[in-house]
Amino acid sequence: MYRSTCFQWGFYDPQMSGSIDETDLEPHDRAITRADQSKYKCSHNSSSLFIENIPPLCNENDLAQIFPNAILINLIRDIVTCESKGYAFLDG
Repeated sequence: MYRSTCFQWGFYDPQMSGSIDETDLEPHDRAITRADQSKYKCSHNSSSLFIENIPPLCNENDLAQIFPNAILINLIRDIVTCESKGYAFLDG
C-alpha cells in the first residue's frame, strides 16, 4: 500500500504499474511475474546480523574466522565486478 496524497490511499499493483494505460491483462515482463509469485519466508529459528565497513580484501573465510558460530555468511558483492560491497549478513 502506498500513500499518494495527504488524504488518499492507494494500492500498488505491479502488473498495472508496468502498463502505460493500465489495461494490460497479462504481465509483459518476467520480473513482474516473479514479483507476483514471490512469498516472504520468515525464519524464526535464527537471527541475522548486519555488518558494514568490511575491508575490500576481506572474504567469507575471514568472516568465518571472526564469527565461528555463524551458520550462513552472505558477503554482498557487485554483480559486475564480483568485488565486495563492504557489507554482509550473518545468520546463526
